[in-house]
This record gives sequence, C-alpha cells and structure tokens, in this order.
Amino acid sequence: MNTSMVLSGPMLDFYLDDIMDIFVNFDHERLKKMVFLNIDSFLDYIDSDREPGVSGLRFAEIIEIIEPFIPLIVNEENMESYLRFALNQDQKGMDALQTEIAESAKIKFVKSIFNAENENDIEQIFEICRVIREYREGFNVKDSV
Repeated sequence: MNTSMVLSGPMLDFYLDDIMDIFVNFDHERLKKMVFLNIDSFLDYIDSDREPGVSGLRFAEIIEIIEPFIPLIVNEENMESYLRFALNQDQKGMDALQTEIAESAKIKFVKSIFNAENENDIEQIFEICRVIREYREGFNVKDSV
C-alpha cells in the first residue's frame, strides 16, 4: 500500500472490524501453548485457522494495509537504542531502522490485540489508530481513499 495515501475513516473501520472478528472468533487457549519464530509465522497461523473475514483478506494483508495507522509504542529503552543506531547510520541503515521500527510496532499491535482481555480493550487500541488516521489525513487531504 502507498503509505502516503490515507484510508478514509469508514475504510479503516472496515478493516478494524475484520480484526475484531478475528479476535472474537479465535480459540485463544491454543495460543497459550505455542511459540512463533516471527510475526509472519504467527499471522500465517491465524489465517490457517479461520475463514476469510468480511474483507476477504488474510490477516497479514489487513495489518499491511493499516500499518500507517498502527501506534508506535516508544519507551525509554527502545528510544535510546533507536537514537544511538540512527546517529551512526547512512541512508541504507536508516531504511533498515525504519523497517525495524515498523516491524516492532506491528508485533506490539498484534500482541496487544491477542492479549486483550475483552473487546473494549481492543476498541481503545483501535481508537488510537483512528486518531493517527485523522492526524495523517490533515497532511494528506487530497490523497485520501
């Protein structure tokens, strides 16, 4: 997806509803007994055990689409590491750092959803996505889809 484009509010909600459907209809007990090598293996596992949602997309595809609106959780520990790394890198290194930060955000987002105790907790996370979308929309009014 072109990250310079901003999804409309209704389109973001459409994809967030699909994520909520995945959460509600997933057997969370099985996850407690599993370990995944990376985020991709987890997303593939989720998709292997479900029917396509309303969007007809795989979970990984939905996460890719909404990635620009996933909150970045920054704490003192990872900010210090990012800054130290960023100060010592060329453009290639900065691109790698950007990818690492985006992957970290996706992992924390998905973990937050699947570790949520109820749908209200997930709605709070989704509200942050909506706020990020609105903020980005202010910078990309003509690019909204």
